[in-house]
Amino acid sequence: MAVNRFISLIKWVLFPLFDTANQICMKFLGGTVANIPFGMKWLSTAAISPYLWGALGADIGSFLAWMLILKKSDLSFAAPFISVQYITILLAGWFLFHEEIYIKEIIGVIFIVFGLLLIKMDKSAKAPEFMDGLAER
Repeated sequence: MAVNRFISLIKWVLFPLFDTANQICMKFLGGTVANIPFGMKWLSTAAISPYLWGALGADIGSFLAWMLILKKSDLSFAAPFISVQYITILLAGWFLFHEEIYIKEIIGVIFIVFGLLLIKMDKSAKAPEFMDGLAER
């Protein structure tokens, strides 16, 4: 049982991490081709960039994690948890690209977390195994 909970937790952690990695690679890729006019040179530069291949690999990882999540969770429960990516991408932008975080974004993150807690409290939706028993604590 503990192993199943751990595996379930890993899937739920990997999904936003893969998606965040995809966005980071795309941001770097955008910087790589930013000063090249759109055309064949732009396409060939993008095609050979490791950032494109990193983004594609992260997208595949995200897809696989999501398929494993949906295998054991209700879509109506799982889909709102995609919003966790907003938090991880916001933090990645701040940490890697020195983007500013404004109060409106902090308030938005608070709303996201509060909304996810409300969804978790819904007993009718099938939650992932690692969340079993959390509402009773």
